[in-house]
Amino acid sequence: MSKTRIALLGGDNRELILLESLMKNSDYEVFCYGQPAELLPSGLLPGESLAATLKNADILILPLAGVSQYGMVFNVFGQLLKLDSDDLSLMSEKAAVISGMASKYLKDICKSTGKTLITTVETDAIAVPNSIPTAEAAISLAIKNSAETINGSKSLIIGYGRVGQALACRMRALGSDTEITNRGEALCQKAQQDGFTLIAWNRFDKALGEYDYIFNTVPALVLPAKALRNIRKNTLVMDLASSPGGVDFDAARDMGLNAMQALGLPGKFSPVSAGKILAAVYPHIIDDFISKGAVQHG
Repeated sequence: MSKTRIALLGGDNRELILLESLMKNSDYEVFCYGQPAELLPSGLLPGESLAATLKNADILILPLAGVSQYGMVFNVFGQLLKLDSDDLSLMSEKAAVISGMASKYLKDICKSTGKTLITTVETDAIAVPNSIPTAEAAISLAIKNSAETINGSKSLIIGYGRVGQALACRMRALGSDTEITNRGEALCQKAQQDGFTLIAWNRFDKALGEYDYIFNTVPALVLPAKALRNIRKNTLVMDLASSPGGVDFDAARDMGLNAMQALGLPGKFSPVSAGKILAAVYPHIIDDFISKGAVQHG
């Protein structure tokens, strides 16, 4: 039985942990491109080119941040990587592309080349454990970027999904009077069951002046210029939502607000823990795809 050929492009330290884990699986043949050779696991060398790395690959693993709308692969290691349909055509006939998030560009080139696209960032197996390092990193950033202590402060968390829940309980434990606003009824009820004061979605913008810390986790424009005008200058506004986020940063800058966009926090603050999450989940995704007999080696 032939081994599953896996190619991994770019990424950050999380992908280095994932590479090391994948190499230990005797059913896989692992290739990579875009990472410095000195950082790679022992026995693994970067491909000579993008084409050589992708040739006959059964699985392409992209970073959680995926590929931009212009085709650029997320890569903190400096090497520019542009992925297009010609590159995907080098893979085996029925291969899969695994990416955390998927831009329209990535969806389009997968569709045009007949490659199965598997997105992972919203799957519970990754999103739930990832919410913990995200929350911890957000608090670390909040401490560094505010003149106020968390203890004795008042905080608002916009959105009570996975990250909102992980962050809320930790802010409360550190002594912040933490309130929640959420659009959907089910998570509103959960927030109340968890003991948090709930601010009505249709009026939370009017209460923004009460808070020392405001965290947004909703990937939609929930803090436009009109809402930002209600926020005090010394309040820290942190956007944790996927790009482009939920804050009008141009307006915030013009108003002199302390607003920051915080993306990819697990990879920046807890890369080993975040990488282990990927290493625990991705083999199951790969093996499930292969077991369906979709791949045809050419």
